Amino acid sequence: MSFMAIIEEEEEEEEEEEEEEEEEEEEEEEEEEEEEEEEEEEEEEEEEEEEEEEEDWMKNRQM
Repeated sequence: MSFMAIIEEEEEEEEEEEEEEEEEEEEEEEEEEEEEEEEEEEEEEEEEEEEEEEEDWMKNRQM
């Protein structure tokens, strides 16, 4: 194997590693986004429940 072929092979390996790292980063970002969305949904549900409880309390108070 010539010196140039060795260098070329090393460069290809580096490129592949970089691509894999980028893919992993993208996957992590997607997971984080999904987690944030889930948290937001949970917060919204909690707020809705609180509002319903307040409404029920007001209705009961009026009776």
